[in-house]
Amino acid sequence: MLRVTVGRLTDKACKAFVAQKAHGKEKTYSIGSYPAVSLAAARIDLAEVKALLRENKDPVTQRRFNRAKSSAANDNTFEAIAAEWLKMKQREWSAGHYTKSARAFDRDIYPAIGKLPIASITPAIVAKAIEDIHKRDVLETATRILQHLNGIFRYTQAKGLCRDNPALPAREILPRKKDTGRIPALLSLLRWAIFCAVRIWRESHPQYAWHIAYALLPRHG
Repeated sequence: MLRVTVGRLTDKACKAFVAQKAHGKEKTYSIGSYPAVSLAAARIDLAEVKALLRENKDPVTQRRFNRAKSSAANDNTFEAIAAEWLKMKQREWSAGHYTKSARAFDRDIYPAIGKLPIASITPAIVAKAIEDIHKRDVLETATRILQHLNGIFRYTQAKGLCRDNPALPAREILPRKKDTGRIPALLSLLRWAIFCAVRIWRESHPQYAWHIAYALLPRHG
């Protein structure tokens, strides 16, 4: 069983003591020095300690776990993971493509989300970053960066550092490219060119050419 005692060691020190009756040893949970830590903050910390005790958790051990978790999160920032991914892709890409992509991240992505723990990044955060790029009227750049973000988050998922890919929904932020109709027009032109060629050839092979030309005629509906 754990018990908490709060007291002031000196006129300038406020501490909370966590005593554990195990193996005759006592653990001390220090809130901090007064006035660097106010009494109000100390009371909040004390309430958290009591809550842990009610759950039969050791506050000292829990604080160490939280610090380790926070340290891991700091190591796994978006910028750190993105740098790993870019380094891996450097072996696959041309020098020019790698340089251009790295500069785009330095300019557009790292200032916005680079310092965030990668597991904390949400679809809304990614969408905002992409939307800000698109506001500069550079749809191609925004699309290319979003493709890279998808790759980075898939890499993060593979490493077990996040569960979902927050870059997937962000595609809805960007407008779809308009269908210019060039491909259907080219197909119609190609068919017409073949038809004209067959028409010339038909004069010498009338028994076959008409069937071929009919099959190549453009159809509507």
